[in-house]
Amino acid sequence: MSVRLHIAVIVVVSLSLLGLVWIQYHLLSAGLVLEKKKLDKQLAAALEEISQELDRQGLLRGQIIDLYRKQGSKLSMPEYMLPDMARDTLSRLISNIVRDKAVTADVSFGVFAPHAAKPFLSDPAFDAQANRYEQYRLLLRGKWLEECHCELLLQVNVQHSFQYLLRQMSLQIALSIAFVMLLAASMLFLLWQLRKLRFLDEAKNEFINNLTHELKTPLFSIKLLTGLLRKSTAEGDAPKSAALLDLTEQETAKLQTHVEKVLELASLEHGNYQLSKSQVDMKVLLSELAATYSAAAEAVGGSLTAEWPPSLPVIYADEVHLRNALSNLLDNALKYGGEKPRISLLASQHNSHLRVEVRDEGPGIPPQYQSRLFDKFYRVPQGDAPRIKGFGLGLSYVRQIAIAHGGSVEMCSTPPHGSAFVFSVPTQREGESV
Repeated sequence: MSVRLHIAVIVVVSLSLLGLVWIQYHLLSAGLVLEKKKLDKQLAAALEEISQELDRQGLLRGQIIDLYRKQGSKLSMPEYMLPDMARDTLSRLISNIVRDKAVTADVSFGVFAPHAAKPFLSDPAFDAQANRYEQYRLLLRGKWLEECHCELLLQVNVQHSFQYLLRQMSLQIALSIAFVMLLAASMLFLLWQLRKLRFLDEAKNEFINNLTHELKTPLFSIKLLTGLLRKSTAEGDAPKSAALLDLTEQETAKLQTHVEKVLELASLEHGNYQLSKSQVDMKVLLSELAATYSAAAEAVGGSLTAEWPPSLPVIYADEVHLRNALSNLLDNALKYGGEKPRISLLASQHNSHLRVEVRDEGPGIPPQYQSRLFDKFYRVPQGDAPRIKGFGLGLSYVRQIAIAHGGSVEMCSTPPHGSAFVFSVPTQREGESV
């Protein structure tokens, strides 16, 4: 995917997500408006019922009228109890009727004289200056006009009405937030996948370029050697022909190795393989690998140190794949261990697992690259250093072989003090006890 197309996808996805958030916001706003209308209807019905109940309760009505007439006057015994009695009775009445109308919000009340700014009777939580959207008013008429010749005003406030409306819509709000977050996470995952696909596409192209180069070299050599072989055969030069045949076999072996590496990893990735397990004497296998790579290290001025206990377990594994996996680790130590690589090949038994460790004293692997080291096609950037040949398949293959045997592979690297890879496989067959 091109950079421009990648940016275009990010922009489209981001705008789509913002558009959905905007739509959700307006839908929730509309829901709040509907909830407010529902609350208004419930409170209107409650006030109507409160008015009817006050018409029936003469004692309470009389107490309120007495308080209205005695505003500013000092109440004598036992009149000083009147405000508390009237307040408590009216509070219970209002609360019970409001609850009957399925309104669970906290309410407060105040009773006002005509044109008064402050109530002459109210509960402690009442705020005369509350937001007008929280106020519900009822003019007390009927018997009130007959008894006190006045129009008193009962005001009921719904406390924290906005929070109450939000609570009423808590399920819708929670689901909206959850779905938006889920959609956002899905879009972020999609963008991450697109980024990963872009990386894989670049890695694939680099792999194809590397593979083409690696295959062309032995093919070109084979073609050249074939021409020379034909000429020497025509001239009857048997020793020269034999030498050319040896070289041709070597180049053919290189070509076969490259092809087998790709085919092996492809079969491991798709699960189209079967391990041919048998008893493997690890002491013999490691000794052979140590001899081979000790000579290779010495050829470039380095060295290999091998160390393990006198007896190593005979494990049940696929010897070919196991040898190839360990060879990959030793190859990497040889290639990336510096100009004169100093390699250590260590083995030990830990509980029911055999651990084989390959160390080098090279420059190490920077921390930012370590998490992707076992990804297929991935190669650590080498900066201005000479490019070391490779496909980025070796460590991915090693991990697949370890997993296929029920084991694991771990890496530890602290630049510039080298790297260590630990390959671990079980020492028992499946179903065996320790």
